Amino acid sequence: MDTSSGLCSATQTRQGVSMWVLPIKVRTNGKEIVANAFFDSGSEVTLCSSSLVERLEVDGPETTLTLNTINGDGKSKPLRQVSLTISSLDGSVSIELPEVYAIDKIVIRTVSVPRDQLQQYAHLRNLNLPSVDEVSLLVGANAPEAFCIEDIRKGKGKQPIAVKLPLGWSVFQSTIGNARNSLQVNLVQTDSLQQQLEDKWKAHVRDTNLQDGPQMSKEDRHALDLMEGCVKFNDGHYEIPPLWRPDASWLPQNRELEEAFATRRCFSRRLCQRCSELH
Repeated sequence: MDTSSGLCSATQTRQGVSMWVLPIKVRTNGKEIVANAFFDSGSEVTLCSSSLVERLEVDGPETTLTLNTINGDGKSKPLRQVSLTISSLDGSVSIELPEVYAIDKIVIRTVSVPRDQLQQYAHLRNLNLPSVDEVSLLVGANAPEAFCIEDIRKGKGKQPIAVKLPLGWSVFQSTIGNARNSLQVNLVQTDSLQQQLEDKWKAHVRDTNLQDGPQMSKEDRHALDLMEGCVKFNDGHYEIPPLWRPDASWLPQNRELEEAFATRRCFSRRLCQRCSELH
């Protein structure tokens, strides 16, 4: 995967926050469903719920990631990586998501603003703003084309703001509601690319007996064994056999063939010398 990434959604004590959530179409392998997506430009990774993966009947390879909480506590766990395509409800715009990681559940607290409340604002009256509930997809900044703002409708002061993204309109508004004594902050943070590579390497060599320092190749060990087992002292000097590789092909004895070629070369020289004397 990628470098460190995080998402953070907060519901403050006395105010609910309408975040950038809108219904979209999600498809893969010829199957398509409608789901609610939260567009979070502060996250560098795209996540989906495991229930969405089950509904789409899609599968993919597993990769080990470390998901940290807001306090930095976390542990490595295997996550399924899938590829999805998201599009607007009318199908006019599509965006490919090649790296989406499935987690158990995406906990995003959404606050739906009543339609009749939105209709009282003149700048929102002609917009089709659908209601949303449970979020099953979080689109991160690894899909930058999904965050291009095409239009903005603003009112006065604290009035809601409507933002037109490539996949539809969404409302962003702080609504005065009942007092809440809970504060929700979600953070998903993955290890750096360097840490992921180290974890993957350790997983592959976990059962291998490794030693510190330079290691010899298979050919080096064969040559060392050959010298230790076959070296001998003869007539004041040491002799060792050629350090051929163990799978090297042995050439046949070709002395007779070489003598035949030498005779032919000698005959050719004598013939050329004789011809030069005649001319």
